[in-house]
Amino acid sequence: MQFFNLGESFIQMVKTLYNDINSSVKMCNGMSSRFCIRRGIHQGCPIAPLIFILSTQVLALLIEQSPLKGITIGDRDIKNFQLADDTIQTLFVDNKFEIAHAFKAVQTFSKYSGLCLNLNKCELFSLKDDDLKLLISLLKKTITYLGIVISKNQKNRSEQNYMDIINKIQKRFNIWFGLVWFGWLSIHGRVLLSKAEGLSRAAYMFPSLEVPKSTTDLLDRRLFNIIWTKKAHLVRKDVLKKDLSHGGLNVLDFTTLNQIIKINWIKNCLKNPSCVWYAIPNLMFNKLGGLNFLLKCPYKISKLPIKLSAFHQQSLLNWLLIYKHNFSPHRFLLWTMNIFPLTRKPYFLSRYSERVYILFSIYLTKMVFCFLFPSSAPRKETSVQKHNFWYSDATLSIDHSIYTEGIDTLDTKCNNQHIKYSIQKTCYLNTPTYISNIRGHLIWALPHKYVINNKI
Repeated sequence: MQFFNLGESFIQMVKTLYNDINSSVKMCNGMSSRFCIRRGIHQGCPIAPLIFILSTQVLALLIEQSPLKGITIGDRDIKNFQLADDTIQTLFVDNKFEIAHAFKAVQTFSKYSGLCLNLNKCELFSLKDDDLKLLISLLKKTITYLGIVISKNQKNRSEQNYMDIINKIQKRFNIWFGLVWFGWLSIHGRVLLSKAEGLSRAAYMFPSLEVPKSTTDLLDRRLFNIIWTKKAHLVRKDVLKKDLSHGGLNVLDFTTLNQIIKINWIKNCLKNPSCVWYAIPNLMFNKLGGLNFLLKCPYKISKLPIKLSAFHQQSLLNWLLIYKHNFSPHRFLLWTMNIFPLTRKPYFLSRYSERVYILFSIYLTKMVFCFLFPSSAPRKETSVQKHNFWYSDATLSIDHSIYTEGIDTLDTKCNNQHIKYSIQKTCYLNTPTYISNIRGHLIWALPHKYVINNKI
């Protein structure tokens, strides 16, 4: 604390809390005898995690000042990640010769702090096939980090992560199935059960991994089976997913949950462009004009000129579900992925992105193109405009805000409920016109108001 210059008064307060302290251990038959604590921190003390973070911050500074090279992402050098409450230290090294520098930095910290490195719990994961015979005991083909299995094989990674979740969800459903089968739980209780025992267990994996369609289909089948007690489904799934005011039961399935989480990932990437967790995706999206520009374009994943991971592809596809209604010749940029293809591949010209005009009845020749854009226009770029230009009498105003259903995506009003509503409006059937005038929010609320079961 003196190293961080926290002040003498604060240091004295912490010393007061840790002066002549003793503890006891709770056991099956009672409490153990009390013993003095001469080193370490209190277990369960509110300030203990914060004090431990201060000590591990010294290790982080030591690693940053060490000759360890780390990995470079764009203009950012990344050497380590820390999760203090689990005391996990993740070091990034550029090659096998940097491993010695990493161990030396940790050993220096252990010498003066007393916190030693447990080699039995250390794992080494190589992104490339390299000769690491000296560290064969630490080298792993798959590692588990924060509960997620990391592997270079995409197929095995999905199976290893989701099969355990699927089995746990099914096991919990089987425990409750006795109550469900004998009718001790109403259909509203079964919907609540599907959320508490099903969705909550998969919500941790979805923000970090792509979810194969086969996985969501399997989970959805088991979710609706517990709602209908493995009997015939009497109501369409699309109807059950609607709100109570629209005749549904407000069911949230795994497919919709995955879509909401992936769209929220895009929102967070827009809100925190400088965050280290979004350094790699932003580096890729900047090749296409940036994520803000890309989201307003009618892109096709298969035609993007860069290779995206399955997670990023799934996020962009889910974004199109709630934003595709905004695509029109007057509302999106011309310099996009599909308007001007070059050798059957879309391309992005960064020097033209901020000077876009939509002209009326003008054939875009090289002369007109050079007049609008005074910078030298290569023949390769101007030739592809032929027979590919959109005509309109309106001008396009470039707005960096992105709206979904009239609400700014970065606004707090664009919450999970709004995203779910946007998805349902796009994917599910609308109310027929001959009953659109019925006040559904009053009619469908009658069973809840007067406690009428579904058999009446």
